[in-house]
Amino acid sequence: PARAERLPLAGRRMLLAASTHPGRETLIASAAPSGVLLVIAPRQPDRGPAVQGQIKALGRKTARRSTGEPLTAETEVYIADTLGEMGTLFGQADVTVIGGSFTPGVGGHNPLEPARLGVLAISGPDVFNFADVYAEMAGQGAVTIADADALPTAIARLLADERAAGLQADAARAYADAQRASFDAGWALARELLP
Repeated sequence: PARAERLPLAGRRMLLAASTHPGRETLIASAAPSGVLLVIAPRQPDRGPAVQGQIKALGRKTARRSTGEPLTAETEVYIADTLGEMGTLFGQADVTVIGGSFTPGVGGHNPLEPARLGVLAISGPDVFNFADVYAEMAGQGAVTIADADALPTAIARLLADERAAGLQADAARAYADAQRASFDAGWALARELLP
């Protein structure tokens, strides 16, 4: 498929598992509610075949983007094993589970990426690389849960209350915009000091 091509969701809500690490895709797939399209974007796209095999072993109907397998109404889990499409995927997601936050030692990934597009983000407890950002975003579009056991409830809660989720998503976007404005102002000052 062409890069940055939007997914044909056909009215379904979308849960994105972004930048996932080995062994965590099945954890997220098991937590995903039925009727919602789960899109898994592995951190290393070359893991697509392995991820698909693991998800199929759970009895879920899958399709893989890199091979051109069609996303149909029967597809339960879509493996987005391509590069250069995270912005498009974030833009279509209702809720995102941030990878690297359920794998000890990885330290999580940046919650500002989905926040810029007004997408709610759920992370596990291992977010030390972005601890300050997560602390500031608590209640503003970023939800940090204590462990993987809390994942099904967190996903269901965010998908169930669209009004509250919308308010949180607006807060996430506002926070991300403020961070960008601060960076731009700092960069403008620094640029004046460069030769």
